[in-house]
This record gives sequence, C-alpha cells and structure tokens, in this order.
Amino acid sequence: MPSLDQCTQCGTAVKRGRTSAAKIICRPCRRMDRCGTLAGYAAGCKCQPCKTAKAASIRAYVAKRKAEGRPVPKSDWREYENLTCDCCGNIFKREKRNQKRYTGTYCSYLCRDYTRWGPLSKKLPKTHWVNMIGATSKWTPPKPEGPYSYTCGWCDTQGVSDYPTTEYCDTACKKRAGRARRRAKQFGAHGTYTWGQVVGLWAQFNKACAYCHTPTELEHIQAEHVIALARGGANNISNILPSCAPCNSDKRDLTMDEWKADRERRNLPEVTTHWHPRDRRYAHLGEVNYLLAA
Repeated sequence: MPSLDQCTQCGTAVKRGRTSAAKIICRPCRRMDRCGTLAGYAAGCKCQPCKTAKAASIRAYVAKRKAEGRPVPKSDWREYENLTCDCCGNIFKREKRNQKRYTGTYCSYLCRDYTRWGPLSKKLPKTHWVNMIGATSKWTPPKPEGPYSYTCGWCDTQGVSDYPTTEYCDTACKKRAGRARRRAKQFGAHGTYTWGQVVGLWAQFNKACAYCHTPTELEHIQAEHVIALARGGANNISNILPSCAPCNSDKRDLTMDEWKADRERRNLPEVTTHWHPRDRRYAHLGEVNYLLAA
C-alpha cells in the first residue's frame, strides 16, 4: 500500500510505495532538478536551457562521429539565437541561418517595411524585393511598343491597349462572350455573333422588340434565335432577332408556325411571326427570311 511522506525539498505530501527510492522528491522538484540537462529535455521540458543542452549533446555526438569517420545522421534540430530588431529594438529569438535573407534584422514584416512604407503597409512596389535582397539579374522587362487599337469581341467598342493581344474591353464582356460560346457548343451550333450586332438590329427596329414591337430598353433586350439552337439553328447573326424577355421566354424552342398556333390556342395577342420579304429589317436573316416571309 502506498504511504504518505513529505518531499525532502519543498515539504509537500508525496505518495510512495515500498519500492520507492530513499530520496523522496515530488514531480515538480524532480523536473526542476532535471531542467537544463539532457534528462530534462528527454522528460518533456522545452525550456531554453534544456534546448541548449540538447543542442550541445547533438553537436558533441556529430563531432564524435566525424572524428571516427562515420556518417552523420540527419537531424531536424534547430538552434535558436537572440537578435535585436533594427526597427523597433526588441530582442527576439530566431533559428540560426547560414545566410542572411535581408540586409537588416527585423522581428516582423511590419518592421521590415516600416521605414520605407509606414505602418501596416499592404501594397509593395515592383522593386521591393530588389531593394531588400539586392538585384539578382540585370534583365529588365521590355517596354510595350503600343498603344495598340482593338475592337472588343463582344460589344464592338473601339479601344486602346498597351498589349497587342487584347480582345475585350473588360472582364464582363469576356464572360458574356464565353457564356454564348459555351451555350452554342452545348447544342453543337456553328457560328458566332457579337452584342454590337444585336444592338445594331435593335436600333433598326426603332429600339423595340422584333416580335411584339414594344419599346424596350437596351438593358432588357435579349438575343433570340429564330430557329432555336435545340432545333438545329445557327449561332450567327443571320439567325438572331432582338427580343424582349417575355417574347423570348414565351417562344421557347418552338418554330414560328408552332409559336403562332400556340398563342392562338391561348388567346394571346398576335406577334410578328412572318414578314414581308422586302422588309429591310429582316434582310440579315438570309435563307430564314425567305422561309418565314409572309
């Protein structure tokens, strides 16, 4: 049975069995005795003296193996050193390095950038790393030969860019053009069109829908395929009319004859599903113009 005794150093009550050593010592005192030695590090103490003792033992072990001509095992031990920050003057610990990363010694990125860019600097100039670690190459990027003039691939607006490969005026036009191409590819339709061509047709129809002839703002105009892509229609301007959202959603993927019969069945107002072959507003439709001419 364990018995209660007192620690010989601090006097606290300690439980010990019959097989305990003659020197009665509690765990905190035992840890303090081992602190600063290799046994303390092995027992789990991570204080700086124990780490220093561990590093010293590793260096002695490596030196012994090198003297004997035996291979040195790899170790993940890192040795720390006390440094003084060149900006704020604080003393901080950092593992030893063979080469300096910066020309000065800084405790944080804020101190590193404080003297030049002020506190809490977030945006760094292009020459930041050159100023910190020095120039590694004399190469400089060539200056653009521009400006270059371009036409947006979606809205057909003219613009000037420093790069010769610019295709769109902004990211919104690029996304809209990509969305139109993906939808056509989904149905296997050939051809492409631009939003500038649709705007030109909308102006020919006096800024109104080509089917119900209701005046519609440009923000609410949609490119409607006369022969739906799901029915084998092309994706070029010769198969597109400017339409309002109600007409575009009501037509769905129906043909003109089917749409006309469907609206008559539902007792809805008539819309333009057939037109005169000499109407210049529908001349761009090509073969579709003659098929749907009244």
